[in-house]
Amino acid sequence: MNNNHNKNISDKNLGIQVLRTILCLWVVFFHCLNIKYAYKKKYAFIFTKFYHVPCFTFISFYFNANIFIQKNCKKIIIRLQRLLIPYFIYPISIWIINNLIFFIFRNNRFHRMITLYELYLQILLGYQFFIVLWFSFCTIIISIFFVIISFLLKNSYSYIFIMLGILNIFAQYLKIDNYFLNYKTKIQTPLNNTFSQIPLAVCGYFFSLLKPKQIIQNNKKSIFISFITLLLVSLIFNFDVFTRMRTFNGIENILVSFLLFIGFYLLPLKDINKKIKIILGIITSYTQGIYCLHTIVRDYTFIALNKQKSILGVIFIYLLSYMISFLGMKLLGKKKLKYLFV
Repeated sequence: MNNNHNKNISDKNLGIQVLRTILCLWVVFFHCLNIKYAYKKKYAFIFTKFYHVPCFTFISFYFNANIFIQKNCKKIIIRLQRLLIPYFIYPISIWIINNLIFFIFRNNRFHRMITLYELYLQILLGYQFFIVLWFSFCTIIISIFFVIISFLLKNSYSYIFIMLGILNIFAQYLKIDNYFLNYKTKIQTPLNNTFSQIPLAVCGYFFSLLKPKQIIQNNKKSIFISFITLLLVSLIFNFDVFTRMRTFNGIENILVSFLLFIGFYLLPLKDINKKIKIILGIITSYTQGIYCLHTIVRDYTFIALNKQKSILGVIFIYLLSYMISFLGMKLLGKKKLKYLFV
């Protein structure tokens, strides 16, 4: 296990690994913490802000930019496997297990059988009875689109990405994307969310091309001061006047994602004690499993917790999701099914 974590933390920026873990915890808080409770406890209101998923998209396409640039088919296949295995396995497993429980006990998480048509819609759109997979749906669709464009337009695909990102932002601000509101929620939501993710994917992709490591190292102090100032303003105030109905607040979320990325990229973790690195490597593992499992754990543990959506309850859900992912990796670590958890 130590070898895997050593490899993990040496291949990637450890600060970004820490950021991914914080974002994952943020998602769990967002889905599991009672909103009224959060505003009553003023220190918890930050968890109600929706910056986590946009930042995940920014990070994902930043670190996978070379796949599209180099047109490396092997890496593209691995990338798609990492996305598609959990995308198919989780809903199919939930469909089988919940229907089996209902058949035996006449009750389950949904208090009914999940139909085959619902499973079809879940896999087709990533949004039905297991709604957290809408993010995977968006990432898969955008990744496939980027791959197709980069292969078809060998010399000008970058310009297409830029135009796509800019046009999408304008569509959000001009409310053109609200056209999808005419459709049913199960169609409207994945379409709106996919379009709203595109500018973040494009920004992550192009920031990677700028080779930011050297720029950041040469201007570390000024960038860090600017980062702290702008991030505090972004987190405390809703400064974007174009707050959207079902999208991610346009420029505001792009800016916050960028600032979060820079801040954690700058964390001086490279030269810390090796044992601490290993501990951090362990703590920052299994974000995929935690993201996919936490709503399932939530639905069952809320019964045991008397539906008290408190901070301690949310932390318990996170830790239990982590433990399930840890045990899953122990069983499947040498198989491609490990992508269910990492």
